[in-house]
Amino acid sequence: MSASPHYRRNEALRTIRPGYVGNKLIGKEFCNGETLFEPRFSTVLRWQLTANPQKEEKKRDTWAPNVVPCAEAFFSNEDMLVWLGHACFLLRVQGVSLLFDPVLFSSFGLRHRHALPCRPEDVRNIDYLLLSHGHRDHLDEQSIKLLTKQNPQMRALSSLGMAPLLRGMAPTLPVQEAGWWQQYDLGPTAPFEIYYLPASHWHRRGLLDLNQVLWGSFLIKTADRLIYFAGDTSYSDHFETIEQIFGPLDIVLIRLALTSRPS
Repeated sequence: MSASPHYRRNEALRTIRPGYVGNKLIGKEFCNGETLFEPRFSTVLRWQLTANPQKEEKKRDTWAPNVVPCAEAFFSNEDMLVWLGHACFLLRVQGVSLLFDPVLFSSFGLRHRHALPCRPEDVRNIDYLLLSHGHRDHLDEQSIKLLTKQNPQMRALSSLGMAPLLRGMAPTLPVQEAGWWQQYDLGPTAPFEIYYLPASHWHRRGLLDLNQVLWGSFLIKTADRLIYFAGDTSYSDHFETIEQIFGPLDIVLIRLALTSRPS
């Protein structure tokens, strides 16, 4: 008999979407919206070897950006947004630094296409570490360990189920988990609001943890801007719902991923 569905959210946080009871789980697995998405290894392998329509197009794309050194950005007093490669961004807002999905080192299967604009040792003065989900090209253990050592004041904002995973990498790193449509508690003096929002994706790092850590996206609401970071996602109706709730977005950081559509 299959496990019955249930719902989960962080009851200590505000849920901003009226009537939303939390993320649906079947057994220990988070659903991709209302449906369970369980990609098989054979499907992923077939997509990589034969069925990826973008594979040849990617081979032909040899463009690479000019890399401008940016070590001073981590201590700048100016508001700025800096791309550090792949899905990693530095966002500075009113003297507060946010770092998204850092992968600061190349490894097997995760090779940087171009050099970082700074050394990993330069990534300091980070207040908030925003982790959209647990895939290794967004959550790199070596990077987490170094960042925690270099930024003892840093706090992680992430998803339901992420804290146990991060404790194995950095036991002293404070982690605040949220479900979809929840607002993080940053305290009364924070110069912005941060929300965890949907994405159409899935989770796996090992053999036995399929969909046991939630995936999602972030929205940062400042006094005059809405900044959206999509993490990994395929196209789905959550984009329209986010705009209906928050209004038009000012800055969007996005890359699309192959997955199923949430309901």
